[in-house]
Amino acid sequence: MTENEFDLVIPDFELPDLDLENSNKEEEEVVNEKDTSQKTVETEKETVVDSDPKAIAFYEELKTRGYVSEENEFKGSWEELDQYFDTLPQQVLNSVVESLPAESKDILKFIATAGQNITKDELKSFFETYFEEQNEKSFNIETNDDARDFLMQHYKNLGTREKAINIILDNLEEDDEIIEEAKKIFEEKNKESKTEKLIVKKEEENQELKKQYQERVQSINNELQQTGWKKEKIERVSNLLSNQNLNTRLTEAFKNPKAIVQLADFLDMYNEKTKEFDLTSYKNQTLSTVTKTLKERLEKESFSSASLNTKHRNTDPNKDFEDDLVPVI
Repeated sequence: MTENEFDLVIPDFELPDLDLENSNKEEEEVVNEKDTSQKTVETEKETVVDSDPKAIAFYEELKTRGYVSEENEFKGSWEELDQYFDTLPQQVLNSVVESLPAESKDILKFIATAGQNITKDELKSFFETYFEEQNEKSFNIETNDDARDFLMQHYKNLGTREKAINIILDNLEEDDEIIEEAKKIFEEKNKESKTEKLIVKKEEENQELKKQYQERVQSINNELQQTGWKKEKIERVSNLLSNQNLNTRLTEAFKNPKAIVQLADFLDMYNEKTKEFDLTSYKNQTLSTVTKTLKERLEKESFSSASLNTKHRNTDPNKDFEDDLVPVI
């Protein structure tokens, strides 16, 4: 086998983490709404939030710096403060971006909004749009020549032929309306920021990706719960799917030639049409082994029983074989 006969590449999977514990808790909720309601009321009466002055001081500092919003009431517990830590990096980044000069704010805002969901082409396109918009905003229309240059480019972008454009501009200039028309179109074009639209679009894309990711996690979790496996096995598989453990396991397996062959043999059972693994041959192989073992055991036990029966019959030499026969009526 030559080196170029096959090329192995260690896979780098983006696998979601399953929140099996929370999912199981939801499935084990009490069905009786009355009892649940009463327990909730009792729990609320008994629950006392221990406020920590240090946690409150820390929260106030975050609020002062603009890192947290004032929409939710903070009760002063460190557990509650943990919820803010999850979004704190993004909040800090947004705060830093907003404090930047206007010339660079939109660029960094787009990068911060995109996060990892960005390509070189998207970044290049945004830069081009940004500088084009800045040039348009800085353009001053004070003379007929300024107005004519601006309107010429504007109509060209619309696909109008240059001969027709010159006729339009000549008529506007003859009526002494060319500067007014140019300023009107200029204001309409700059009313809505092109770069802001790109930022909003990227934010919507990320929200959609987040939604798809959550749905994928839920679907995998549902499939895991419907396997019918024992709780211990479900927990083992769930742990393997969490914290990139599966990626680590596959990377480790790819270091062992024998493991690669075994993995390839298993992947050969994948059906591209059904998008599932056809485990029929695997089950038949297992069943064949079990059947063979059972058959050998039965044959052994049958042989032992026959030997005992023979010995038992031979203990009475005066008894004929026909004596064991029972007539059928």
